[in-house]
Amino acid sequence: SNDGEDLKKEQEIIINNFTRFIPAAKKYGVTVCLENAMRAFNGYIYEGTCTDAVEACYYVDTLNDIAGEKLFGFCFDTGHALAASRDLYRYVTTLGSRLINIHIHENNGTKDSHLIPYTQKDSSGYQPVADWDRFLKGLKQIGYSGPINFETFWGYKSFPEDVRPAVFRLLCDIGKYFRNTINE
Repeated sequence: SNDGEDLKKEQEIIINNFTRFIPAAKKYGVTVCLENAMRAFNGYIYEGTCTDAVEACYYVDTLNDIAGEKLFGFCFDTGHALAASRDLYRYVTTLGSRLINIHIHENNGTKDSHLIPYTQKDSSGYQPVADWDRFLKGLKQIGYSGPINFETFWGYKSFPEDVRPAVFRLLCDIGKYFRNTINE
């Protein structure tokens, strides 16, 4: 089918593009991360490269096989996953040890709005969009010990400047809670 040919061509382009990083990654001792992307068209979010966790594993594993060592890993973006209707727990547990970084932020499930965790509710107004407990359970299950990065610039900027230090303290407390929950 044409879709199958398009996917194969896309995979080939991505593998070729990332393969070019191998010499520099070896020379400088860095790990190159792929990230789950999404595409938007006419106000709708749909699948992009690595929206699917199995696809993400394929890219990381294939690139590491080509490199002959572990030079590639994955940076999981929770906001992109939420906007693309992905289960955070299932995604991180599928990635396993390939996961070496996370970008944490929340949204309403339809836009990549980079908000603070626990601040969004679904259309009922009662349930959170993100199941943070399940996400943390997944990180604990895979033994995640990498960085916890918040990508919450719109959530931060929505507060008056005089209140922003308190917002940073809140994010710090959420980060400590996440780390403690993963490590307990």
